[in-house]
Amino acid sequence: MPDKIKDKKQLIMEETGCDTRQAELVLHSTGNDVEKAIKIINSLLKQIIVIKGKFKTETANFFGLVVLIADIKLNKVLRLANIVTCNPGIYQNGLNKPWHEFERKLYALKLGEGSQPEITQKLQEYLENWTRGEKKNDIFAALVQNNKGSLEKMLAREIKVIRPDEEITLNIQLEEVNLFQFKELKEQIDEDISKLRLPEPLEQQEEIASLVLKVETIKNAGREGKTARDLQPGEMIWAKITDPRDIAQYLSKLLGGRIKRNGAEEVIPLTVPVEEIIPDKEKIRLKVKFGPAVSGEEELDEYERIVVIFSESRIRRIWKNLAKIFSLPK
Repeated sequence: MPDKIKDKKQLIMEETGCDTRQAELVLHSTGNDVEKAIKIINSLLKQIIVIKGKFKTETANFFGLVVLIADIKLNKVLRLANIVTCNPGIYQNGLNKPWHEFERKLYALKLGEGSQPEITQKLQEYLENWTRGEKKNDIFAALVQNNKGSLEKMLAREIKVIRPDEEITLNIQLEEVNLFQFKELKEQIDEDISKLRLPEPLEQQEEIASLVLKVETIKNAGREGKTARDLQPGEMIWAKITDPRDIAQYLSKLLGGRIKRNGAEEVIPLTVPVEEIIPDKEKIRLKVKFGPAVSGEEELDEYERIVVIFSESRIRRIWKNLAKIFSLPK
């Protein structure tokens, strides 16, 4: 009988990583039921730390997500994955999502538009070497201390491999998970990932990729402008990106909507097509298009006058004149 109890304690310690005293206490409280004892210990031991991160390069059009899951008792990295893409929409992924949702999303994005498989693989290999090399002890010391600032700096230095000549902006969040929860959800995630063969349905892709920025259109106080309610999709107008978020300011620079003048940064209007006009009582929600994954939005009074650069009627008039000159088909 004592040998059986000893074997049970040994099994519990191997399965959970607990010490002898913990194994004895829980085994005794469960009437020597090994399965129950393992479940109880796994549910109490919060020895799994998850790093969820999102990053971007300051000037090159690269954005990414990274997840690192470690067992701080065994000093072992259990899971490590990343995605590098040119799709700015993924930088809007929230870090507040539970780790299992965050990881699922990361793998789904690998099949999405803009994904950079070669750079992603390069970073994956680099991060794996980082967690196994001489810096491993520093990583786990920071994980044990829950030192977010130190982990952020260390990880940012490694991610810099994708663009050594550029600054990397990285934000991370730490999540503590008990062993039981991790093991249970890990199996579900592995099963889900194994089924990922095709891109997600279009509506889900749009949810991931679509980024809506706050904008301010150029108005005309006189009668020359066109009322917001009469705007038509495809008409070209001017709009400034006024969204205060970092990603918005970054995109504004890329698109040429921010310039330096006399030593100061100035927001300038961009020429954009009207995408949609959505009536809402006496207001109009105006949507403009900056690119495949980036839109702008502004709420206007329905009779507010907007400066229109090119309207459909004007384009038709220009085409008719060209047709007369060059004998083109009308």
